Amino acid sequence: MAIRRRGPDRYQVRVHIGFIDGERQYGTVTVHGTEDEARLADAKPKVKCSRGATMADNPTVAEFLDRWLHDYIGPFKRPKTYQNYEM
Repeated sequence: MAIRRRGPDRYQVRVHIGFIDGERQYGTVTVHGTEDEARLADAKPKVKCSRGATMADNPTVAEFLDRWLHDYIGPFKRPKTYQNYEM
């Protein structure tokens, strides 16, 4: 994670999001606002990456739905709800 000031009320947020073909991949966002807002923008890609999503991949609809069901529904819903969603 790196937050760099790029001018008055402008910050660049750079986050390491993983490896593809052995090379480091980064996500970069420019935030117009305060440094606190830049820190919040920094947190969003980290949460996505911790849940298994990366900015660099381009999943099919089926892969996306499988990931959504497993990562976002499974831990938070009852087993019967999970089974109904799975159908």
